[in-house]
Amino acid sequence: MRQGKLFFKTNGVIHFNAWYADFEIRLANLLTILKEKIMMKKRVITLTNVPVYYKRRVGEYGIGNYQVMEEMKQWVTDNLPSETEIWAVALDNPNQVAPKECRYDVCATKLLGGIPLTLPRDIKNRTLIAGEYMVITIPHTVEGTQVFWQTFLEQLEEYDIDRSRPIMEHYSKAKLALGYCEMYVPIRS
Repeated sequence: MRQGKLFFKTNGVIHFNAWYADFEIRLANLLTILKEKIMMKKRVITLTNVPVYYKRRVGEYGIGNYQVMEEMKQWVTDNLPSETEIWAVALDNPNQVAPKECRYDVCATKLLGGIPLTLPRDIKNRTLIAGEYMVITIPHTVEGTQVFWQTFLEQLEEYDIDRSRPIMEHYSKAKLALGYCEMYVPIRS
């Protein structure tokens, strides 16, 4: 049976694919559950300046971002302590900047007292922007991320989002072990 279509044809007979219809219903229910979980796990924090190493990608957001994330994670594994945290920052809004010019940074937190490193040419130093952030804990899944981007504006309608600073993804070993990551949405106090 072909599982990717609502209807399929075998031997000239058109069949209704109940598996696919059931899958769509289960997916809709899962997205509702994820939305409810996301809405419950939020808190406001004040982030101080965070010094990081970063690797930048310029181009349309998508699979290339995943690739630079994997490259940076490998560099972190090879060069930094296991408790190093990863940040991902989409610096440009593709509705305002040409997609081919959109910047995406994958960052690794510098630990205080760490050994100075000789950095590869594609890894630089910077500081993440300090300020007030609404931190939303989400499932570390494609679906969890999609639900976040589809719903964060309605979840935060009582807050004044600071659009001069980017939303940042945060990955800590402790949260990842539980299947979660965090989205830092900049807000004005």
